[in-house]
Amino acid sequence: MTVIQIFGVSLLIALAYMTVVWLLSLVRQDASVVDVFWGLGFALLAVAYFLLTDGFVGRKILITSLVGIWGLRLSAYILWRNWGKGEDFRYRAWRERAGERFWWTSYLQVFLLQGLLLWAISAPLLAAQFEDEPDHLAVVDLVGALIWGVGFFFEAVGDYQMARFKGDPANKGKVMRGGLWGYTRHPNYFGDATLWWGYFVIAAGTPNGYWSFFSPILMMVLLLRVSGVALLERTQVETKPQYKDYIESTSAFLPWFPRFYVLERSQLIPAPLGEAIRFFEDPRNLAEITPSWLGFEIVEMDDSRLRAGMTITYRIRWLGIAVRWRTLIAEYEPGRRFVDVQTEGPYHSWHHEHVFEERDGQTLMHDRVRYKPPFGVLGDITHAFLIGRQLRRIFDFRAARIREVFASR
Repeated sequence: MTVIQIFGVSLLIALAYMTVVWLLSLVRQDASVVDVFWGLGFALLAVAYFLLTDGFVGRKILITSLVGIWGLRLSAYILWRNWGKGEDFRYRAWRERAGERFWWTSYLQVFLLQGLLLWAISAPLLAAQFEDEPDHLAVVDLVGALIWGVGFFFEAVGDYQMARFKGDPANKGKVMRGGLWGYTRHPNYFGDATLWWGYFVIAAGTPNGYWSFFSPILMMVLLLRVSGVALLERTQVETKPQYKDYIESTSAFLPWFPRFYVLERSQLIPAPLGEAIRFFEDPRNLAEITPSWLGFEIVEMDDSRLRAGMTITYRIRWLGIAVRWRTLIAEYEPGRRFVDVQTEGPYHSWHHEHVFEERDGQTLMHDRVRYKPPFGVLGDITHAFLIGRQLRRIFDFRAARIREVFASR
């Protein structure tokens, strides 16, 4: 069979496969089952190409294995994630708009469309398996597999980190900024796109395999402009006000160091609002809630009472180095909040907002620090294993010490 004939057969397989999935959706009254079967569909086509082609067996085993691992993991993860949660909001909205016609319009709008996309995007899986030259695994196959590995890492680890984050009730309504999500707002989508470029590189290493170039481009368009980043971010901005800040700080797709970092903490203080605020508005109490290894010492302050425009100069040991740190009280709302910003010190920028709320006779304190390490990329690299960890240790100590201080009153 020619490559065109095999590609035509795979179109019939993809449409038949999605027709079966559509019938399942009618039984379950849930069109979002199509998401579960997306990854498995590529594994099915990879196996079909394996059986229908006469290319080099080593390459066929390589790419079919890579697709199988990716497709099975993705489908299993989506099944686990969606289990017991009902129909996804996107399909539910289409169902409400279409009314009684949805049972057949969903076949065209959802299932046949995804069948066509499944077929078109699978092109490198056919191109890589069709040719019997080279008749050995070449360097380009290794490069493609390595690119796939990077993509699989970002997608699988990104999914895992987000699942853990959402599994903690304390994170409800919050924005995930940790792990890979601190370097790209969509590590799973970046990973998905990257591994398709890996498939294409393997295909391009065979004679005429370059014809499948449109596949990774189409996948990127879908992820960035259609069903991925664009759709998800509209929803996130509407439901999570802090997501706009996340957009400002973090790359949308390609992983890179954030433009600034954010540390957020909340703590319930066993004291009335007025008492808690009086404690934190007195700069001299800072030494009591700062770890001794930081060598904290107030050198100069132009007033003993907090006010807007006030400056405070400290001496600390930052990463073991003695430095001066001068802060300005940039904003002050008596009885509610204040903001201090660095005017001189170890960070490239530092903006620390303190907010206090009355909560059943106690005080709920929110800290939000927006900061950027010095030394550009070198500082970003250091932040990952040193600066960020030290800052979290300081705030962990601070929280424990605050509990002790107010418990003894």
